[in-house]
Amino acid sequence: MQEFTHTPRPTYSLWGQVEDAEEIMAGVWIVHTPSHGGIILSAQRLEFVPKAYLDASFNRQGWQGNFEEDCDMAIPLCVFEYEYRQYLAAKGVTEEKINENMVLAHQTLNDWILKKVVGSN
Repeated sequence: MQEFTHTPRPTYSLWGQVEDAEEIMAGVWIVHTPSHGGIILSAQRLEFVPKAYLDASFNRQGWQGNFEEDCDMAIPLCVFEYEYRQYLAAKGVTEEKINENMVLAHQTLNDWILKKVVGSN
């Protein structure tokens, strides 16, 4: 399995000044700003995201490693699902709840992101 490097806490995002941030996996930050939030990926992580997903991200912000919280957040959560499941389990989230979260993430990926990919061909 690929080893990823921890990255410094972001202080600014496309959504504004970062008020709160948590590195949920090495190089994967969940950030919150006064107006919005999402996930910011390191350049190293970004290399593993399918290019079609980056193209389908909101305003193609995924290419910059930014995945807004409404829909695009599903992209990195699904791409790095194994590690995300480990993170949630370590936080004490039940397996049932983890499965529910991942079903929702995959539904979002299928209903919002992949339809753009298929529709663009």
